[in-house]
Parts: sequence; structure tokens; C-alpha cells
Amino acid sequence: MTASGEPALRASRVQVEQGIFGYKSTVEGGLVLNHARVGGPVTLNDSHLSGPSWALKANDLACAAHLGMQDVVARGAVHLLGARIGGSLVLLNTTLQNPGDWSLLLIDAEAGLVTLRPAADSAGSVSLRDARFKSITDDPPNWPENCRIELTGLTYQRLTRRSTDLAPCPIATRLEWMKRCSTTAGRRAFSPAPYTQLATALRADGMDREAREVQRFKERHRHRTLGPLGLLWGALQDATFGFGYRPALALAWVTALLCAGTAHFALAGPLRAIKKDEAPTWDPFLFSLDLLVPLVDLGHEKAWDPTGWNKAVALALIVGGWVLVTAVVAGAARVLTRNAP
Repeated sequence: MTASGEPALRASRVQVEQGIFGYKSTVEGGLVLNHARVGGPVTLNDSHLSGPSWALKANDLACAAHLGMQDVVARGAVHLLGARIGGSLVLLNTTLQNPGDWSLLLIDAEAGLVTLRPAADSAGSVSLRDARFKSITDDPPNWPENCRIELTGLTYQRLTRRSTDLAPCPIATRLEWMKRCSTTAGRRAFSPAPYTQLATALRADGMDREAREVQRFKERHRHRTLGPLGLLWGALQDATFGFGYRPALALAWVTALLCAGTAHFALAGPLRAIKKDEAPTWDPFLFSLDLLVPLVDLGHEKAWDPTGWNKAVALALIVGGWVLVTAVVAGAARVLTRNAP
């Protein structure tokens, strides 16, 4: 603020046909562009903006072209709540300094191509809550250590690399960054919505394997918030069926249990027949399969009476079969819900 308590420059509700150019400007006291209507670009590249608590207020800004804030130093929060940017939004090597509070607010903003790569010395939280972008370029491996980011409600069509100096970000690195840096209303917290959005964007880009990895990561960490029983059930689903996103893993478990049961009963059998005259020919494979697959009666489980260790192995196959089937059904329901129109 100036000595009078007013911003250094106030241009609220202005209408500009061409554009606003603040290239290499220095604004001490804050810049206000609330409700401005600009027919061209807004360029603040290589500028220094500062204020006691906020550096720029451009809430509900309507910019027909692009908004450039490359190599900008903003000491105080940057407010772009509800901004409508017809072209690109570039925050590249932008120093956002508002430690302990929000440094960038893009809540409910709209833009086409968004470059979000704050400078390493940035500090403060970034909010993209309920923003809508066509595509995003970011750099999780080099994200500022003192910046948190709010992603709940953010929607975008794809992640992209618009700069040749960026190497592809491995999905595991991105997931770890989201887990480490995500915040909700200023608090670190787990929210499943950003992971669902990421998986949707990856699938739209043909990256189905990475999308499944994101969904597994989301379910794994969601179950960790459900207490000890939720953690146990989640670990079981993850190990047996990958939460519905690794069906081959369930098949491998079924095959392993079936082979183990067949081998055991081949050595231990034949078992004692419950009704000797009505028992089918002893077959360790069919007996193990009948134990392992619930709700399917092959006529072997009820024909033979396991005792001792044989009974313990039979019980293990029954429990294993029910666990696998329950996990498969839960996973299938999740996939069907995800793909529902």
C-alpha cells in the first residue's frame, strides 16, 4: 500500500481493447485488476510486484489472450480467483513469496495451456481448487520445497511438456510429489479426487498402465485413512487383486493356490470317502478346485472327508477362495463404476 493506504495502481473494471503490458515493471504497494476486461494479452514478465500481504489482485479478470508472469518476483499473494484467460497462463520461474499463507490463488479460474513452474525459492501454498484448464505443464521433481499445492476440484484434459528442457516425469515421481505436497485448506490431507482426475487425463492420452498405477496408489492411501481394519483390508486387496486394476495378479494367486493344493492332496490322498459307494474317482486337482472356487459345486468337496493337516489345508483353500472372490467382486464393481457413463 501507499502512504494513503491505497494500492500502487488500481485498474478495477477497466476495459482495454489491446492489452496490458507491464514488462520489466516495479510495483510497490500492490496492483489491482479486479473485474478488468482485456481484449489482448496481459504481460507482466520480468517484473517485481510487492505488497504487505498481496502483490496482485486480478480476481474475475477476463483476458482474451494470454497472461504472462515469467521471471516475476511477487512478494505477497497473487490473486487470480475466477479469472478467465482465453489463451495460455504462464508462471515460469515465478518467485511466489508469501510464507505461511496462500501465495497463489487460482480458485475457479479457467485457462487454456497453463505453465506452472514456480522458482525454487518460492514459499507459500498454491490453490488450484475448482480450476479448469485444457492442459498443464509442471515440473514435480523441481517443485519448490516450501510450497504446498491444493488440487481438489481441479480439472484438466491432459498433462503436457511445452518446454524442451523438461524430461518426462515418471508417474511414481508425480504420485510421490502429490502425496508430499498436497494440501487442503492449508492443511496436508489426502483427497482422492486429484488422483481420479490424473488417471482420467492419463487414460485420455492412451497411458492406461500409468492410469491403473495412479488408481492403485489412490486406493492404497485411501485405505490407510480408514483405521487398522481398513488398512488390513486394503493391503489384502492390493496384494491379491491390485484393487481391481491388476486382474492377472488374482489369476496368479488362484493358480498358485490350486497348484499347492493339488500337490498336497496328491501326496496325502486319497482321502476317506464320506459315502464310499457314491464317491467319485479321487482327483486331487478337482478336489482342490472345488474347495477354492466358492458357490460352484463340482461334487468333490462333499465326497471326501479331510482330517488333521488335510483339514487345515482344505480350510486354507476355502478361505483363500472367498478372499479372492470378494476382492475380485469389489475390484470389478469399482472398475464398472469408474467406466459408467
